[in-house]
Amino acid sequence: MRLQKSKLLQFFFALFLSVWSFNFQSYNGIVAEVDQQKMAAFEVLKTRCNTCHITENPAKVFTLENMDGFAKRINRQVFFFKRMPKGRDRRKEMKPEEYQTLKNWINQVKSLRK
Repeated sequence: MRLQKSKLLQFFFALFLSVWSFNFQSYNGIVAEVDQQKMAAFEVLKTRCNTCHITENPAKVFTLENMDGFAKRINRQVFFFKRMPKGRDRRKEMKPEEYQTLKNWINQVKSLRK
């Protein structure tokens, strides 16, 4: 009887480790994808938004730490109202792929908050 319990425990422990290992690898893949999208979006925010925000609106300078909190506002200002970026300078105008990068990141933030 004692031998059977031992084998049963080994079986369940091995099963637990295999499931945990699979979930952990999947989780790491998702985290890597989120980090990559966030870094790409931060690059857009840094080069297209922070250049003006530093002087015009220092309370809303984007960092890696605060950008997720601003995702909803960015979505409204950039995609809904189309107020930002102001683009007074042609160098600050966003390219279509930069808009898509921001949209992908905003959608990622929305999905993580559900």
